[in-house]
Amino acid sequence: MLRLIAVAFALLVAVCVAVNDVPTFTPNVVDTAGVLAAEEIAEINEALKAVRGKADIWGAVLVVKTLDGESIEGLAERAFKKWKLGEAKKDNGLLLVLAMTDRRSRFEVGYGLEGDLTDAITRRVLDDVLRPAMRAGDTKKAIIDSFTFLAGVKTKDPAFEQALAAKKDTQEFNEDGRLDTKHGLIGLLLFYFCLWVVRPFAKAVALSKARRLTQSYPEYKIAGDKAVNNGRATIKYLFFGESVFASLFLRGFLSINPGIFIFFGCALNDVVFAGLSALCLLITLAYFRSVSSRFHSPEAYKKFIEAARKRNARLVAKGYMNETSPGVFEFTPAYYSSAEYAASRSSSSSSSSSSSSGGGSSGGGGSSSSW
Repeated sequence: MLRLIAVAFALLVAVCVAVNDVPTFTPNVVDTAGVLAAEEIAEINEALKAVRGKADIWGAVLVVKTLDGESIEGLAERAFKKWKLGEAKKDNGLLLVLAMTDRRSRFEVGYGLEGDLTDAITRRVLDDVLRPAMRAGDTKKAIIDSFTFLAGVKTKDPAFEQALAAKKDTQEFNEDGRLDTKHGLIGLLLFYFCLWVVRPFAKAVALSKARRLTQSYPEYKIAGDKAVNNGRATIKYLFFGESVFASLFLRGFLSINPGIFIFFGCALNDVVFAGLSALCLLITLAYFRSVSSRFHSPEAYKKFIEAARKRNARLVAKGYMNETSPGVFEFTPAYYSSAEYAASRSSSSSSSSSSSSGGGSSGGGGSSSSW
């Protein structure tokens, strides 16, 4: 169970595949989603020209239909680097990326603008200027107003500085404008639920079912069934299994790593957050099924008993197991020194074993948001 959770979550957080090909740059608006009319693109280009003359910001826009699972941060960074936005010695490029189906937006900021257009400021503009216009269905206005506002901030225009100061920031993100701590915390709690709660609850349910079914098969007791705690629903066993220390150490370690990566993965990427939620549900259902499927019906339980009897008979014949009382077995010292035991240990350990185009570059700064 623990190995399954660790591997699944590590793969989930580590994998983020880029699937959008960055198109050829056509100054200064590239609309692969086809949401802007030719007249609107012309108006946006005029606005970007004015922004360049007023604030020395070389702006560009990329509009895509969908991210297809890629992070908008990754797409923006790739586009900025491929297009080399801004002037080479000034690094004054500013890229706005809009993903229409995903309803995601991002400003990628060149090195030379990071002092004036901080991550917190660009996030504020995405939330307070771009978002309302996008929700109203006016993409052209959202783009023009956002660049115009940032140009006003860059030139320290009092009107824009006052508007910026007057707005109260209610978004949950840190200074770099990228983290959604709410999603991060929810994702971490979901991971902890799978790590700490699913096991005891599933085993308690299985034990309850088993006790009812054994009334139909009194000749085979559940005392020898490890999956239901040898017939005892002690808190210690339900939560920690046979070794409290080993369980606490392993789960404590997993709570931190990959716990920290899960928090940041969910906070930075909505796709990771959605995938994590789905994965938690699948793990919970799969574990419940693996623990209690044998107790779903008398037929299933009988099948389990017959399989267990055959296995026990084989081990007794080899001298690896003794029947201490009817239906209750224990391994002998011969088993622990056998090749069969060594093979099972090896298997267990192996299973447990990331234009505006003029030669400029991005400093990795900027911010992302949704509308």
